[in-house]
Amino acid sequence: MISHFAENGLVQVDSWVLSALDRVGQRSREDIDACHPPDAEGDPPSAADTSDNLRGNQIMTHPRLDLGQHSGRNYDKGRPFLWQALWHATSHLLFQKWWFPRRYRPALLRAFGARVDNDVVIRQDVRIHWPWRLTIDGPAWIGHGAWILNLVDVVIGRDVCVSQEAFLCTGSHDRNDVAFEHANEPIHVEPGAWVCARSVLLPGTTVGHHAIVAAGAVVAGTVAPFAVVRPQATSRDIPTAALSAPDPRRPSLHRPVGEP
Repeated sequence: MISHFAENGLVQVDSWVLSALDRVGQRSREDIDACHPPDAEGDPPSAADTSDNLRGNQIMTHPRLDLGQHSGRNYDKGRPFLWQALWHATSHLLFQKWWFPRRYRPALLRAFGARVDNDVVIRQDVRIHWPWRLTIDGPAWIGHGAWILNLVDVVIGRDVCVSQEAFLCTGSHDRNDVAFEHANEPIHVEPGAWVCARSVLLPGTTVGHHAIVAAGAVVAGTVAPFAVVRPQATSRDIPTAALSAPDPRRPSLHRPVGEP
């Protein structure tokens, strides 16, 4: 009798283990299916599926993305290779250093083709990708650690403050292109605007005059003049609150906290 119960018990245990393994296997198959769309392997997607993909309805990039085909055909760097190399060396060895006098930074940028006024204050650790694609009207402030990735033109108006570690990015890629070629767009920051610390301006952004991009915000598109973009979401997702124009008869306010 003992052996009979033992055998029945083992059978019950074996059945429970097999059932549990089946459930784990089913769950694993579901996880795999969730991570890999049905078209990820096997037959290529149909024309209709590809059309939906290209409209962004199913996946982010082209279904036949091949980075090996990338040629950079949409990106003209604007200067010969040796000129590019000379700027990168100068930037890392002189321009970004804390000991390099700030009054010489505008002149150094102009030597490489930038249009930067003498009364532009540029702090240490500022990275500028290509000076010949940069225009800054003074007076203006570029704070410590700001990064201007200007694969195409970046234009900054007078009385603009770009605070610490802000990122102005003109570079992007065409997600619908098989070769993921560049899709760069310029950035314009109009006079009197404030791009606060660690905020991000994406390609094609225009920040209207006297607008504020708050610390940590991400902006894509156009920010209206006298508006504020806060960091809860991108500028496409939240309304920009219009502010009343400043009264020119009022005395100047204290310097902003984000002063470089």
